[in-house]
Amino acid sequence: MMYPVDKSNMIALAGLNLALSYENAAVARLENRVSETIDWELKERLDLHLARQENTRNA
Repeated sequence: MMYPVDKSNMIALAGLNLALSYENAAVARLENRVSETIDWELKERLDLHLARQENTRNA
């Protein structure tokens, strides 16, 4: 099904795309921090935060 393309739809899609790119960047940063962390307590907390982020993305 095709939807009409108008300015308000394009602005909404651009905003959603921007939000998704921010979220993807945040997850990438978390993954990087987890892999570089040597403190096991901090690593567990970052892993938990990363799991929450991924659950939010999949919801």
